Amino acid sequence: MVYALGLSFFQEDYGTYSFAGADNFIALAFDPVFLKAVFNTLLYAVITIPAGLALSLFFACLLNSGIRGKSFFRALYFTPAVTATAAIGYIWLWLYNPRKGIINHVIQTLGVEPLSFLSDPDTALLSVAAVRIWMYLGFQTVIFLAGLQSIPGNLYEAADVEGASKWQKFRFITVPLLNPYILFLTVVGTIKTLQMFTEIYIMTPNGGPLGSTQSIVFLVQQTAFESFKKGYAASMTVVLFAGILVLTLLQMKFITRKVEY
Repeated sequence: MVYALGLSFFQEDYGTYSFAGADNFIALAFDPVFLKAVFNTLLYAVITIPAGLALSLFFACLLNSGIRGKSFFRALYFTPAVTATAAIGYIWLWLYNPRKGIINHVIQTLGVEPLSFLSDPDTALLSVAAVRIWMYLGFQTVIFLAGLQSIPGNLYEAADVEGASKWQKFRFITVPLLNPYILFLTVVGTIKTLQMFTEIYIMTPNGGPLGSTQSIVFLVQQTAFESFKKGYAASMTVVLFAGILVLTLLQMKFITRKVEY
């Protein structure tokens, strides 16, 4: 971190470094490619985090409701979390294939034209985000399931006595007491999403059509190791670090809610 911070104040020219002061950071503020990467990265977070939390909480509630084969489904959902991201990227690259992919095969049987998931600027980012949601769904589900099982059953019994509906019990008991788990998954999910790289590199190696899937970390890799502008790339990492820090502090301030019954 210290090295990257120091490097961000230098410019590289064929292996020779010269002090540039704040020039790199000033250039970032007016760099349309970097601003596009920032927008894409934030859009990934806006799409994947709420959707992932909602889906994982839904599946956790199902698994906690006494469904048969709970252990099997728990292991099934968790499998993507322990699978290499590169392998997942290649699997979904095949699933999204416009001619041979299973998804388009199913779509065609319904009489719909095949979709260019990763080569269309309008669908590329959403397609990568969907993989991200699927990949961490099992991990989040297991965490939520642990939280659900830690809630005392007598609270629900008391709510039943008072005539509370299922929705009221979920809203006023389940969600408030899951707050520490929601905070943990939100913070961790935000950090991981803002650092997205592997799935983008595998599925859209050029940053997608018109840069539609390019993230900050992906742009850092291109800038540092393809354009050999390491000082400029380091300044991007400093901005990313600052952004993650600020978002994490804001989440811990506004999501944290201590509830006791």
